[in-house]
Amino acid sequence: MMLLAASLHFASCSKDTQSGPTAVTGEWHLTSVTGLDLATEDVDVYVVFGDDTFELYQKLGEGRHYRFGGTYTVSGTSLDGVYSDGTPWGGSYTFSVGENGNMLTMVSVNAAGYEETCTYARETVPDEVKSEAVVLKSSASGAPVPFL
Repeated sequence: MMLLAASLHFASCSKDTQSGPTAVTGEWHLTSVTGLDLATEDVDVYVVFGDDTFELYQKLGEGRHYRFGGTYTVSGTSLDGVYSDGTPWGGSYTFSVGENGNMLTMVSVNAAGYEETCTYARETVPDEVKSEAVVLKSSASGAPVPFL
């Protein structure tokens, strides 16, 4: 009976969804955020997840991209990170990877209970974004607030 229940469980799981540390590894480009029109707000965000490190390239408004780095951990479908200066991300994310590994969805809930969903498409960070980005730590004076 348990074998039948287990086989039904696995059969009902989407073959298109991935989890675990290797699921997020790669380069991603933000395509949508709950309640935000990326084109109107002039928001451009890329995130690169290595084996246990990340690089975040963000442009919020006019100007250039800023680069933040640090480390991250995955536990099941939970994603947490710490910037290179020791500051933790704004919160923990629940994530899923779908569309044959080409779409990353990250959901966070803030202290007030507001849920934000960010969707990323697998996309290489353009060389000009990497080469022209201003490298910052998350707590640098006058720095924009990191996206994560």
